[in-house]
Amino acid sequence: MRPSILAFLALLGVVICPQVMGAAPTVSELGVVSAGDGVRVSWRTGAEPLSADSWVEVNAAADGSVSGAWVKVSTAPALLGVQTVLFDGSALFADGAHAVRLVARWATGEQVVVADRAAVVDTTPPVVDRFVVTGGSRAAG
Repeated sequence: MRPSILAFLALLGVVICPQVMGAAPTVSELGVVSAGDGVRVSWRTGAEPLSADSWVEVNAAADGSVSGAWVKVSTAPALLGVQTVLFDGSALFADGAHAVRLVARWATGEQVVVADRAAVVDTTPPVVDRFVVTGGSRAAG
């Protein structure tokens, strides 16, 4: 049995970069975290960084569907590994659940739309119970 060319190169100490071997670019682990009016979108890129013309979009429909217009909220960093973008949802969208997607493009021209999460925009201030402490006891006020 003949050894493969890769095994031979490994014996010589040659390191093969995934891009050279034609590894497909990937995006995985899309996550969306809502905290009041702020929204954080993160993902992991592998094998090849995204191109500079990748972006994050949010759908204007407040019911979690994709029936509204898609609004570009941020460009996506052109780096490898875990990437995160932040945006103020309350400045752009009505209260409710909004579909989020990443439009990922690579220098090769390949494009993938990753969309499986929703952000919740909630600008309603929290209700705080009011109470008065008198003489070490709590009395409703």
